[in-house]
Amino acid sequence: MYSDNKLTAIRLILEELREELLGTDSCLKNDLQQAKKLNYEEFGCADLDDTSAAFKQQASTKLAMVNNALERVASKGYGQCECCGVGIETKHLIVAPWITTCDSCDVTLANNSSAPLQIEKMALMM
Repeated sequence: MYSDNKLTAIRLILEELREELLGTDSCLKNDLQQAKKLNYEEFGCADLDDTSAAFKQQASTKLAMVNNALERVASKGYGQCECCGVGIETKHLIVAPWITTCDSCDVTLANNSSAPLQIEKMALMM
């Protein structure tokens, strides 16, 4: 679907995102240490450890999805729906470069589960 030049550009964007996610853990530790020094309970943050764990889990999930997207770039399968093989709209890949299904398959899969898969994945961007 994409030319080699576009796949190279996509790969670079994904690699940059991966590096950012890999740095999240050390940044989070520093932020947590700073918050503890500031006596974070005064600011209504009674349980930063739970918040930190949830954030780490979210970053870990997003990292796995980025790594999966990088594998699809390497195999030249990037941008193709993993369910039906149709091309995923570029506008969706720009917003969430890790998505793996087209809108039609996402809706079909969502009808068989509790929430649309891509909406769940998009929530990881927040």
